[in-house]
Amino acid sequence: MVLPGKGPLCSLKSNIIYKELLKRKLGGSTHIPRISNYLDDTESNNWRDVYQRSHTIPVDTKTKDFQYRFVHDILINKYWLYKWKLKDNAKCTYCNGDSETTEHMFWSCDKSQEFWASVASLLSESTDQGWINKVNVFLGNEENENICNIVFSAKRFLYNKRIHDEPITMLGFKLYTRHLRNLEHYVDKWQNKWDYLTDI
Repeated sequence: MVLPGKGPLCSLKSNIIYKELLKRKLGGSTHIPRISNYLDDTESNNWRDVYQRSHTIPVDTKTKDFQYRFVHDILINKYWLYKWKLKDNAKCTYCNGDSETTEHMFWSCDKSQEFWASVASLLSESTDQGWINKVNVFLGNEENENICNIVFSAKRFLYNKRIHDEPITMLGFKLYTRHLRNLEHYVDKWQNKWDYLTDI
């Protein structure tokens, strides 16, 4: 069997047909991820863009991996640890109130709300504060790649602090973003991409 693009029997026409078939195959319906269970209006979201955003916007591999696990709701939290009988309770580490689900960790916990308000005030000079909403925090901002990248980085920072039971501070977030900025400079050395964390 000769694969399209390989061997002497390959022609320009077979390559075009192969690419068209591949485009049609990839153009089918998109799986709705489990994170949609925490959102009210799942029908209006373009899930293909959500998947693509979480794969293309973050430069470093760990943030891409984190966003993938976040969208599919497969991050470890106290809710799952309690369900697997590895923790005594599922209560949130910070507020000691509700069960520590993904939604609670990243949105409904008082500490998370304080953190997002601090991030919004930190960026208030360059952006409006209207981007702080549940959909943008969970799925990223489709209109602004810079904000989307900051949200992905902030979620990863928040998760790391929660997992290690460390205090969530803006100084810690600033140091974390500086580390990511240095990483971005290293990764994007030859690509001339924007530097979204310059002023933080």
